[in-house]
Amino acid sequence: VTGRKRNLEVQQSIKHTQCEMNFTPPDTLLLLTNQELWPALICTSHFKPREVVLLHGDTSAALKEPSERLRDLLVETQLVSSCRLHELDDDEMPLILQQLDRLDLPEGSEIAVGFNGATKLMAVACFQWAMKKGYQALYLETDNEIQRFKQGSDAIECARENADVSGLQHLNPFTLIKSQLRRSEMRTPPSLLTLTDDGKSMPIREALDTFERNIATGANDANPLICRDSRPWNPVRAEFEAAGERYELIVALALLKLGVEQIAHSVQLSIRGSEQSRHRHAEIDLAFIWKGRLWTVECKDHERAEKKGRRIWESLRENVRLNQLALNEQEFIDEMGAVLHRQHKKVLKERLFTAEECGGGLAQLIFAVRENPHEDVLDFVKMNQIHIARKASLIDDLAHALDVKLERRPQTWLDKLMAAE
Repeated sequence: VTGRKRNLEVQQSIKHTQCEMNFTPPDTLLLLTNQELWPALICTSHFKPREVVLLHGDTSAALKEPSERLRDLLVETQLVSSCRLHELDDDEMPLILQQLDRLDLPEGSEIAVGFNGATKLMAVACFQWAMKKGYQALYLETDNEIQRFKQGSDAIECARENADVSGLQHLNPFTLIKSQLRRSEMRTPPSLLTLTDDGKSMPIREALDTFERNIATGANDANPLICRDSRPWNPVRAEFEAAGERYELIVALALLKLGVEQIAHSVQLSIRGSEQSRHRHAEIDLAFIWKGRLWTVECKDHERAEKKGRRIWESLRENVRLNQLALNEQEFIDEMGAVLHRQHKKVLKERLFTAEECGGGLAQLIFAVRENPHEDVLDFVKMNQIHIARKASLIDDLAHALDVKLERRPQTWLDKLMAAE
């Protein structure tokens, strides 16, 4: 009862406003850190401070290493010119407050403290210290909304604002993934795909039709629509004859036309520190940054399991005396379909783990497929909040996943006829 009463008193002491207060942008940003890079990246990109101080616990080196990787990333990507680390105790509140008081901070500058990371005790201590000092306290919600707190004359005042994540769009996905990885590593950088001038100027549906036709017909003399590692590139080569790789490039072109700036293609991961690290244990077909998140794409240009099962049956019938194996056609097709469905779900589960390792807990996964998957696979996709993009409606499905509004096409006589029917 006492705890509930105290919580009510705290809630009543905080005045919520819609940025009616004069919250000055901070010059110095103090950020609690943990394994997640995104809160620090988003706050730094949004406020553009002169200096960032990363606060981490002192229990083990495992708490310091992510802060070191984050510091290197912030400086390498030029999100901030000066970034340093500061170690805090993570067991005793009075000691944490003393260590915060000993921080060397510039006099007269606007200071804000972000308390997303570290332990709850450290977060409470930083919030309390910020209110006592008259500094701002920041908390980033999962929808990229920033809550800003400051001690007013008679109560803690709060304002909300949406974080501007546009400054993260230019980041190389490879650089960010490399900084986020803990248990895996990338031996070689993936290819980086962008649009050429022809690719930028051509309408999205025309670009996809042209691109797919050029790949299918081997039109080597066609004007390239995409660049690979900053060089115009026509992917009509022997190494891209596999249907799956062709589909990856088609999906990549659609994403670039929808507004994605650059896409890492074929991100191959190996186990960190292993003698066998030359052998990959996971692969991401496509990876890109969008709206303050890392997005990964798993492309499957396969036919439905039932069709594949029937093809295998036909092949067996031509090469094996099926009557000697006592096989029933429909039972065989159903069993093959069930095996392939389980395999699809297993692959998606592995890709979810890989996406989280590369992009943190809020990483997004798109499942790009040629044909509509089986109901079991669709249930798994829905349950795990995976975005699905079908080849027949690729542009619309990807636009829906990215929350991009498409320009409506002029209605043709065929559209009007079908609408009338």
